[in-house]
Amino acid sequence: MVETQITSVNGVHEFRPQLIATRIESPRTTQWRELEWLIECESGSSASDSPYSARVTARVDYWHPTHPLQSEWMYRSADGGGYLLGLGAHDLDYLCWLFGDPSEICADVRTTVATRQRPDDTVLRVDADDTASILIRFASGVVATVSITAMSLHAKAAYQLDATGSDGAVSLAGTLFERTLQAATTDDSGMTAVPGSSRVPRSGALAFDGRARNNAARQLALLLEDWLPALDGKSTPQVPNLSDGLRVQRIVTAARQSSAGHGWVAV
Repeated sequence: MVETQITSVNGVHEFRPQLIATRIESPRTTQWRELEWLIECESGSSASDSPYSARVTARVDYWHPTHPLQSEWMYRSADGGGYLLGLGAHDLDYLCWLFGDPSEICADVRTTVATRQRPDDTVLRVDADDTASILIRFASGVVATVSITAMSLHAKAAYQLDATGSDGAVSLAGTLFERTLQAATTDDSGMTAVPGSSRVPRSGALAFDGRARNNAARQLALLLEDWLPALDGKSTPQVPNLSDGLRVQRIVTAARQSSAGHGWVAV
């Protein structure tokens, strides 16, 4: 499952009883929502009352042959590897959080480089995906396109999300770790920058000086802070849970089936 070594929908179902036994619903999907949720709430901006479409592009060089090897399991599909199930899963979860449940998927998911040379000159066989283009039809009527790759040389973790609808539009642009939000309504002449959130963890244990990695750490810290009441048996509906992770796993499974020649696949 999402950035773990769970490889299938069945694997998620097998994992769930362990969580139920502890009576704690673990946050299993992403801290991606946290930053954008804070921005939206503080700015009062949203994509629209009736959203039409969305587009996500994410480009990194983590798997480019010039980049050092990551953990080898990440390159093996059977071990839960692949960029789509890794960082790409955050984008899928975020789109579902914005637009609801997906209904159909059509995708091309591929492995660009099938072998990598280890430092000891042995060969690592790669069958996990490094690039994906996905069309998502949501039950709400929204259509989203997701284009992600881990093979983009000098991309510097580039990221862009655009969403538009009947009453306005939003755009997030920058990197995976630090982004700028712009928004506009039908009354505006164009997009303008929207200030982000200044929320920090209540403990104050972490210092955030604006650096990109610290920004990502802040998102995770706030996610865990919001999840903390679950340890006392309280509900935390704003925190992504195992069901959200299962939904992402279904999208990834459908995308792989579609890419194998099945066309549009129901989720």
